[in-house]
Amino acid sequence: MTKPTETIDFTQYFAACSTQAALPLKPEEMSVLVKRISSIPAQDKREEAVRTLLTTFQNALEGMRTELVIDYLTQLKNARYLDERYIELCAQSRRHAYEQAPYEAGIAVLDVDKFKTINDTLGHEAGDTVLREIANYLRSFARANEVVARIGGDEFCVLFFPNSDGTFDLKETRARYKDGLASIPIQIGNNILNVRMSFGAARIDPERPLSENKALADIELYKDKKFGGRFHEMMVVTGMIRHEMPDNYSFVCNMNVE
Repeated sequence: MTKPTETIDFTQYFAACSTQAALPLKPEEMSVLVKRISSIPAQDKREEAVRTLLTTFQNALEGMRTELVIDYLTQLKNARYLDERYIELCAQSRRHAYEQAPYEAGIAVLDVDKFKTINDTLGHEAGDTVLREIANYLRSFARANEVVARIGGDEFCVLFFPNSDGTFDLKETRARYKDGLASIPIQIGNNILNVRMSFGAARIDPERPLSENKALADIELYKDKKFGGRFHEMMVVTGMIRHEMPDNYSFVCNMNVE
């Protein structure tokens, strides 16, 4: 279908695109279309259909923008949104540095211990449930100045913007998250899994790209995974059958998980 140009009558185009699904535009193209329509003098927008479709397109555009930064499974923000907020954080940090004001920030990486075992033992639906419930938990656990995103698989990332005084307490944040993530109860059918998450955090250097700051947090994550969860036990509370796992890690599962 022909895309709108300066020479196409908008009313005819709207008539041809009576539904959002029929609109053959990308978000950036729709944004241009909305701006063009909005600039048309009010007296030229005589038909109700034009006004209605303009509102529809504006809502659709906003929906597209939202979908671009939302993780489908967990409804958390995604890696793209994290990139955008990191750019914002670095810009604010440079501005505060110019004003000689403190602006400390941090980054953390989290993942689910033995997530592959959950998938292999209880099934991928159970794995998806675990990810959704962890997302809900992180959403309620995080503070207002903390941006939580799922960046792939069972891996999550948190950006810590400064406190109101411009500071970031890495020690307090590490202790709070490690305590909060030590055992997360998740309902799977008639059973409950106590899931542990490994956690690593680091201060952000705004002169470095996000990937380099994340790599520092990854190092701390691997340390936590190696030493922090070795003796942690995840169990289902009913119908217990124990399976020994590497590194003195035990997993208790219910063979009748729905």
